[in-house]
Amino acid sequence: MTPGIRPLVAGNWKMNGTSASLNELRSIGNGFMSGLDAETEAVV
Repeated sequence: MTPGIRPLVAGNWKMNGTSASLNELRSIGNGFMSGLDAETEAVV
């Protein structure tokens, strides 16, 4: 990887404005991020 450039993972998540949707996204994100290098950023 090029020095100084941080990896970025981006995705699209359709939320319907409910607390349940936000909680689901958090759960998915927490599990997903645990498998990535600490320097990797994720954007949804």
